Amino acid sequence: MNKPCEDCRKHKKGCSKDIGGCISCKAKGVPCIYLTNSDNLFQSTSERNGWGSQWSINENQRLNVAGAQPQRQTYVSPFSNQTKITIDYTMLESFPNFSFGASESLNYQTLNTFDASLLQQEAANWELQDPDLMPSLKDWNLCHRFLTKDYKLPIPMTFSHDAEMFLVNFFSLPPVLIKCAVFARVYLLQEEALKYYKRARKAFLKIGFHPSLQDFDASTHVAHFAYTQGQPVIGMQFLAAGLAMLRKLKLHIDPDDSPWLLHMNFTERQKEDRRRAFWIWYSIFYVHQALCNDENFIECNDISCDKIKAPAQVYDPYPIFAPMPTLQSECKVLELFVKIKRRLMIPPTNVHALLSDSSVLFFERTLQSIQSAVPNEVRLELQSPDTICRSDEALFINKIAAGEYRLQNHSYIDPSCFYPTSNRSIHSLSPQLTVKQYPPQSVTAKFSKTLRQWNLELKPVNYSIEWYFECFVVIWFALCKMDQAWWQFTSIQIHDFSGLRTRLHQSVDELEKESAEGGYFTPILECMNAMLVEIDQVLKVGRNPGVDGMKELELGMRIISIGGVDEDILETRTTEPYVILGLLGLEVSGGLRFKGRSEESWRLFWKLNS
Repeated sequence: MNKPCEDCRKHKKGCSKDIGGCISCKAKGVPCIYLTNSDNLFQSTSERNGWGSQWSINENQRLNVAGAQPQRQTYVSPFSNQTKITIDYTMLESFPNFSFGASESLNYQTLNTFDASLLQQEAANWELQDPDLMPSLKDWNLCHRFLTKDYKLPIPMTFSHDAEMFLVNFFSLPPVLIKCAVFARVYLLQEEALKYYKRARKAFLKIGFHPSLQDFDASTHVAHFAYTQGQPVIGMQFLAAGLAMLRKLKLHIDPDDSPWLLHMNFTERQKEDRRRAFWIWYSIFYVHQALCNDENFIECNDISCDKIKAPAQVYDPYPIFAPMPTLQSECKVLELFVKIKRRLMIPPTNVHALLSDSSVLFFERTLQSIQSAVPNEVRLELQSPDTICRSDEALFINKIAAGEYRLQNHSYIDPSCFYPTSNRSIHSLSPQLTVKQYPPQSVTAKFSKTLRQWNLELKPVNYSIEWYFECFVVIWFALCKMDQAWWQFTSIQIHDFSGLRTRLHQSVDELEKESAEGGYFTPILECMNAMLVEIDQVLKVGRNPGVDGMKELELGMRIISIGGVDEDILETRTTEPYVILGLLGLEVSGGLRFKGRSEESWRLFWKLNS
């Protein structure tokens, strides 16, 4: 009896969990009803039959020896001292879908439940369930549409979990609604997606989190949904809840190296489902760690991805999961981002210490090690960092066509993706977004057109605005802050400034269309637009003259509720923006700067060393 009673759960109070009734119920004079413990599918001590019914198994009974003939057992009915019930286990073998396991007997409480009158049930069990907490056929159809890629796949498939089993058990899994919220963002209007989020949050507030694979998976999806809505601080709460469950379930340790799971007899399919749950959480968690400020940083030195195998395919007999060949390398890159950000949160003592920092060599070697571990079939490398030639285009198409890999949503965009190419056949087309050494979200317009002709179009679910912002910072610094004399020390050249300007403006326009209103998107887009204004002036006069009439403005991130249901969020609070490195104390357009203690420290550093 490890769960609170029904009355304490309903009023969200602490429960003493006494066997004869808790203290609160005794004081009120109401019946104290304890709910049956229902753990996750893989940790349950019960077996399910072929029709979804659940039979309780007496854990104190000995298991049959493998191959032994089942014996008849006689039980005394709890309702009569004279009535006896005989169960012949050989009869159960005639039901092909009956999964009785190896136990000798059924728990007599199950028989009691079958024979008991409904009129003897307590009043609490007659309460109607909240319709918002009950998945509907419409919800199932929405998930099925997403998991079959708008009905184009013969079987449901995704990279985050076992899609087929998710749909099969859809109406018995408690956290399905948050996945509906994520899926609804793809196919439905924003208002519909927020309705699903409200339903899911209501379920979490009423039921709470329990250490199970399903609840852990749900916490990951709600954190991802908050991230796509521009509210990573809200998502952080669910990531922290997931971290607690991860430690409890030890999901960061591979199932093959977990002797405490041997009695579960997991199939390879179930093992891979556990691995996928960890990897998806780990990637979203480290995106948060790479973006958050020092106040919201979550310490977790005991959790890493070194003790678990990389995502792999499982056949049963057809492929079960969407391939994820690059996720392990992407997580390693995110870990490197976090280390670099933590290193640069406090500026050095002087410029000489900045230029001679020994950690730069360590970061460079780490990056080279990560790049060498990326599978060659998914590595897209450019011959020149500032152009895309026809051989690069042909190589990219061939690798994608031959590999049949699903490219990830979290892509790392090289700043050279905005540079005009020297190839005139591609040069005049729409913005080019490429990636060096990592899978792209989209490449050049001509490349995308060729992919569409081959039915290989790459269409991301959401844009990763933080990667675009880091590219903007690099280009803005090179054009507006770096002295022209330094260009002779780099091999990268900008061949067409007007083409670069056009591509930057088009990228901002696309981000403004795709990004949610408010949250951490707002200060980033404001800063990117200010960078474009300053770049325009540099292109007009040839050098940055400063912006006349620009008032000092400090950009911060306002935390707001998602759909008006996050009552614990203080909406008037403003914190520093969620970015990777930020501006490091620099000001855009002569007065626009980021809020934050680290930014203030860097501004003081530049003032003392200018």
